[in-house]
Amino acid sequence: MRNFLPLIALLAVHLVACSTPSTVLDISAPAVIGTGTNSSVSVDVAQAKSAVFLNWTQVDTTGPRVTWLANQQAVNPTFSVASLSNCSEEEQVTLQVQATDAFGNVNASQVTIGVKELWCTYKTPAANMLSNIVTRVAANNGVIWVGTDSGLNRFDGINWQAFTEQSTASIAGGLAANQVRALAVTSNDDVWVAVYTPSRISTIFDTVTGVNVYHDKTKTWQHFTKGANELNSNTVYTLALAEPDMLVGTDTGVSTFQLATTTWSSYSVVDKVRAITRSLTNQDWLGTDGGVFVYSDGQKVTQYDNTATGGVLVRSLITGSFDFRAAITDGQGSIWFGEGAGVARYLAPQLQGGILPTWKLFTAGAVGGGPASNDIRAFALDGNGNLWIATGGGLSTFFITGANKGQWNSFSSDLVNTPNGLQTNDVRDVTYDSENNYLWIGTNGGGLTRYWLGG
Repeated sequence: MRNFLPLIALLAVHLVACSTPSTVLDISAPAVIGTGTNSSVSVDVAQAKSAVFLNWTQVDTTGPRVTWLANQQAVNPTFSVASLSNCSEEEQVTLQVQATDAFGNVNASQVTIGVKELWCTYKTPAANMLSNIVTRVAANNGVIWVGTDSGLNRFDGINWQAFTEQSTASIAGGLAANQVRALAVTSNDDVWVAVYTPSRISTIFDTVTGVNVYHDKTKTWQHFTKGANELNSNTVYTLALAEPDMLVGTDTGVSTFQLATTTWSSYSVVDKVRAITRSLTNQDWLGTDGGVFVYSDGQKVTQYDNTATGGVLVRSLITGSFDFRAAITDGQGSIWFGEGAGVARYLAPQLQGGILPTWKLFTAGAVGGGPASNDIRAFALDGNGNLWIATGGGLSTFFITGANKGQWNSFSSDLVNTPNGLQTNDVRDVTYDSENNYLWIGTNGGGLTRYWLGG
């Protein structure tokens, strides 16, 4: 028996060593996740190998609810978080992993993850909006400006403020009408609004009123109308920010307001200007009833029609005119136009000369993908330089950069699976909020929808 005592003592020491709790478990987890998306956490594999039993749980029970989608005893289980039931900016969940070894020793570590609502919709009367018919949306410094058929709303994420023709009637330069046709906001928080009063007979008889400007920092209004030193017409179709300029498209041409000097200049165009974008080479590309016109320093450089573009630009079968609704220049220098027949792209000069055509038309249902609908209303570029498109059939995106470059994706209204998402497929406008990495989507009757693009 004496000969076995050292062995027994050695075994006892080994058991004590094995039963000593290990170090804190290392957990890998995303900092922020979106509701309704599949996410995963993991524990250090080397540490997990020494455990006989792993178990993941949610520690807090008062916040967002976690649903485990894979084995909670796995090294890297997946999970999702249910809707937050409100449009809060961010909440948190705390997850814990317990590792139990062969001797019953338990080591536990926790991780706290931020949770953002992936989709959120604001509608009256729950939201203090003027109307659920949102015609235009703009954003700057985290403040959202919402143009409706009943006036203009300001939304800072918490509080709503309303501006109408009636509420600003006693203010010099206040809103001249309530129907918002075009909207843009400068980096200095000056909000440009083109409004009109629609006729019950025909758009020909709409009451047009030029452009109103609300200076958010000073809380003052300004009103620009047709005149020798202001607009070339009171009929304004589009506004395009091209700092240091604001471009105003009218029925007679383009008026340019130089933001630094607060002076106007104008040039005439033979057709109504429905959409404008300024190229990276400082040229104005105009979508007009007569085609695409390119101007530099007020002089026409060239123009494109359906023949010159190989049928990419399409005339309306009803009016015989081209039907432009939107225009934008991407980070590579390509020019995009939204038509009633799809999305037209003029390829950036440095990308030309290869296998890609100079002009291309992307249409719904086409081989290789396309927008959700050919009824194009508006464009926006996100922080990664990808294109988002508001259409009459939902929200679409074309990936200009990244792993999905050249691919299309679309979102449509699905109130069963995404009750806080798009309330209708009739999307009127989309804008990017760089402050929060949100898209803000204006819809016809479905209010204002917010979509988080991820952390």
